[in-house]
Amino acid sequence: VKSITCHTFKEATGLQQNIPTNTEEAQYCILYPIAAAAYAGKLGPNEVNGSALQDEKILALAKKVKIVVDANLTSEAGDPELKGKDTAAMTANIAWVEVKTKDGKTYKGDKARVPWDRLAGEPAPGNKEITEKFMSLGSEVGKDERLLNSVVTNCLSMEDLRDVSVIETALMPAPSHGNSDCTLSCLIS
Repeated sequence: VKSITCHTFKEATGLQQNIPTNTEEAQYCILYPIAAAAYAGKLGPNEVNGSALQDEKILALAKKVKIVVDANLTSEAGDPELKGKDTAAMTANIAWVEVKTKDGKTYKGDKARVPWDRLAGEPAPGNKEITEKFMSLGSEVGKDERLLNSVVTNCLSMEDLRDVSVIETALMPAPSHGNSDCTLSCLIS
């Protein structure tokens, strides 16, 4: 890969554009997640944990990412796909990428928007979608399926619980002793 250019709305350029040094910084960075997703084919907890943040291949790719404002996707222009729709969207919350390879080829991606963005008129996720995302992310960081199912069951019947500490206890990470890897608690942050 020679370069990756992310064409996006103006407000997205306000996100951190330095290489993150920890998981918290990675959540507010725009260059690193694009590089990690391009390298791994997805972006999840394993792509923003301590060891991934040190991966030389991802870091080298992150240095090739450039963010540019697409004038059609700014809050002033509004999202062309939302024109005339009853929505409170102030920004497009949309982007597309262009990848140039060292052999001179250029690949342009489709527009992608933030899923479940209520301000852009996207429908809210239901219990099924939230459960699937939680189970996927939890299993990706090595959490036991029975534990994850227990948390889901308790969350879906929270109004019947006498004490919600059972959920909190299940979600609390074990003492890390300096380990910065993503735990189940970072899935809910």
